[in-house]
Amino acid sequence: MVYPALSYLEDHGFASVVAEGNKKRYAITPEGAAWLAERQQAADAILAQLRAMGERMQRMNEAMAFDRDTEAADWSDAGSDPLRTARWRLKFALMEKRFASREEQQRVADILLRALKEINGR
Repeated sequence: MVYPALSYLEDHGFASVVAEGNKKRYAITPEGAAWLAERQQAADAILAQLRAMGERMQRMNEAMAFDRDTEAADWSDAGSDPLRTARWRLKFALMEKRFASREEQQRVADILLRALKEINGR
């Protein structure tokens, strides 16, 4: 995806390219800078959305963090991080239910909503 995009930018005069050995060095041209300046608000909005998506993905990765050295048999042992163990046990239980009937999925959703209320102290 990157190289076709760079070729597009070069073909339209928005970027210049200089060969350095077996590598290419790309730089924005004055035309490219002007084109971007005209669309700066849209570019900023896209970058903000990408940044927010990245932050959400990071939070999800942290929430579902997995110690790669932990054997599958150890997942049920709370050890020093019972919350992580509980998250993994929940994740795998939910994965088992992903193709369940609509009624079973609703039952599981109800359980999760009750647990959420209890966790939040409501």
